[in-house]
Amino acid sequence: MNFIVFHLMKFTRSDTILTIGLYFWFNIGILREVKHMTKIKGKNDGPGGRNEHYDIGNRKNVPRRNAVAEVKRGEHPGAHVMKINNREYVRDNPDSSKKDNVNRNK
Repeated sequence: MNFIVFHLMKFTRSDTILTIGLYFWFNIGILREVKHMTKIKGKNDGPGGRNEHYDIGNRKNVPRRNAVAEVKRGEHPGAHVMKINNREYVRDNPDSSKKDNVNRNK
């Protein structure tokens, strides 16, 4: 993306507004991608410590079915849905870090 902005900078001064507009347009697209990388934390509030609610970013106590639907729609690319005993739960995608897991308190 810096490549595109670099080439647009070669335009005349009258094209500066176009250059700035395109620069922000590309960067807003990047921010939109980052926005969806929210932290998901299980509440362990159901029987046996099951996650019936999740904290997703700034939103608190999101019901499990809503969190599952959001992940299925691709709104949280760092997570996936897992079915256990005919119930669907949100899980963090595997990586080497435990601090970002959905059930990080266990």
